[in-house]
Amino acid sequence: MINERVIRKLKQTNISENPAKTKARIRELWKTSSKAKKHIVEETAGVSRATIYRAYNTGSVSAKLVVPMAQNFNVDPFYLTGKTDQAGECTSEKLAKFLTGLGYGNLLSVEAEKHPAGAFSAGMPEMASGSSEFNVNDLTLADLHLLMQSLLLREKAGVEEAIKKVAMLKALLLS
Repeated sequence: MINERVIRKLKQTNISENPAKTKARIRELWKTSSKAKKHIVEETAGVSRATIYRAYNTGSVSAKLVVPMAQNFNVDPFYLTGKTDQAGECTSEKLAKFLTGLGYGNLLSVEAEKHPAGAFSAGMPEMASGSSEFNVNDLTLADLHLLMQSLLLREKAGVEEAIKKVAMLKALLLS
């Protein structure tokens, strides 16, 4: 998924293709989401709650808000802008196509060059050594413990991907 560094560089200009659909869809997603997910959207986008409610009330939405909403609510970014009527799911490919279509393809390329992990967040945090190469066999017990704590915190915050991973790990450990 798109990382916070890239999201913070996106503009706050209206990209809605159908304000009525955008308004209804954002309103529905926002009403049914947990406080934790709402907070993640705010923090990731770096916008105020007033900005979110403006999109919620007017149907005017920016890429800076669509990307974290699509990621956290797991919906197609084109669905939020009213371009498609299928909620679908959020994938890295759809986000790349979405941002490229808005003229942000260069930003994704530059970010990928600056940071070997790319504009998309890898599933694991970068190691403190700063090395872009990572070998799972080099993890210490303390590293594994920190990774597990991080995963459990993201699960408690309602991050869908973390919830799935925790369930999978529990099933694996109990088998």
